[in-house]
Amino acid sequence: MDFRSGVNVCVEFLSLAVKKLPPETAGVYTGMALEALLYGRGVRRHVLERVFASRLNVYGRNGRRIAPHLRRLFGGILSRHHLRR
Repeated sequence: MDFRSGVNVCVEFLSLAVKKLPPETAGVYTGMALEALLYGRGVRRHVLERVFASRLNVYGRNGRRIAPHLRRLFGGILSRHHLRR
């Protein structure tokens, strides 16, 4: 599987997971997806986080509807600096 397909599969899965699962579980899955995509590749984490952030619109703007400790489980994709254009 090429990298782009892997990213698409992960984002599609996570977009469904955030609708059906508790934030704790969706956050753990997000972190696992990021780590799996980064493993053994020369891709920078912040680039991948930005892609996830742009395609996953979860829990309101910047994740403000969930507690900060749960926001951290999402591996940085709910950070404000990813949403700046």
